Amino acid sequence: MADRTCPEYGYCNSPLIVGDVIYVHPGGQKGNSIATLNKHDGSVLWQALDDRIGWATPVSIHFNGTPQLIYFTGQGAVGVSPKNGKALWRYDWKTAFDINAATPIYAEGCVFISSNYGRGGALLRLQPDRDPEVVWKNVSMANHFSTCVLYQGHLYGFSNDRLRCVEFATGKVKWDKTGLGRGSLIVADGHLIALGDAGTLVLAEARSDKYVEKARWTPLSGTCWSVPVLANGKLYLRNEHKMMAVDLVHAP
Repeated sequence: MADRTCPEYGYCNSPLIVGDVIYVHPGGQKGNSIATLNKHDGSVLWQALDDRIGWATPVSIHFNGTPQLIYFTGQGAVGVSPKNGKALWRYDWKTAFDINAATPIYAEGCVFISSNYGRGGALLRLQPDRDPEVVWKNVSMANHFSTCVLYQGHLYGFSNDRLRCVEFATGKVKWDKTGLGRGSLIVADGHLIALGDAGTLVLAEARSDKYVEKARWTPLSGTCWSVPVLANGKLYLRNEHKMMAVDLVHAP
């Protein structure tokens, strides 16, 4: 791959591994915006597109019996063939500073994309052999950096600095909670585990009719922009300076 300077905000998207192939999005305007690497030796298999860099992780899906990859670049959402990077469809999505950071969510033939800076979100219905159609587009869910979780037909996530539940099919806000800043969350055992950007951790019921908080704790301080990770009964949290593991199984 060609030499390049590091983008202003670095490389924040994660690589995607499918089988023996690594899919990456370094960004570039000379047919090298996206690329695939052999995971065993790092050799380049193909490069494609001219899109500016985005900060979302690519997604592998099957639509209409055919595999494809969805990238959320600095210019919008695009579906490409995993064989050669050929563009299958595109939906332009201009965001201030080109910051499209939340990973697209695919379900039932539709793709949800979202960005902050007043942009909001959109649900796109994929179409065979042509660009997708818009199911809805509004500002009900504007993800700044963290990706929503789709659970039982609803999107749970942070719209700028508001924790929200939004109906996936319609984009309607079901409830809204302030006070955590621009956070991130996961869903586990029917509950939301949300980490605010100043270190406040909240446990709430993952229900769409109302916000029901079960517990609150502030284990960290400073800037917390990393999503909580739950594995083997332990919850891993991080800020800019340290990482901690909380034992949820043996907690008092």
